[in-house]
Amino acid sequence: MPLNVRVDNNMVSLNDIYDAAGRPDYKSPAQFYRLPSCQDLIQSLVNTTNVGKSHIWDGIRGNSGGTWAHKTLAMEYARYLSNDMAVKLDRLIGSGSKSIMSLVGKMNRIKNS
Repeated sequence: MPLNVRVDNNMVSLNDIYDAAGRPDYKSPAQFYRLPSCQDLIQSLVNTTNVGKSHIWDGIRGNSGGTWAHKTLAMEYARYLSNDMAVKLDRLIGSGSKSIMSLVGKMNRIKNS
């Protein structure tokens, strides 16, 4: 079964990754965010990409909301969930379906704004 994860440019839906992993207990995007290693990676990405934190980690509140993260951070989140999930996400991001998923992600984010 293909991995259904929305990708929008360099941002990836962590909620989609969490759902695809079967929503494991105590491993939600919010719990991952609280980890010191996550905070360190966010700061490193902010420093090296010269963009604000909202371009690295973006939480959108509400029923249509979700958590979006830079693809590097999304890979770490997938690895935090399982090595299998990390491999699947790596294949998605590196595959030709990226452009299709990117378009779907853009449409959903515009719709939900």
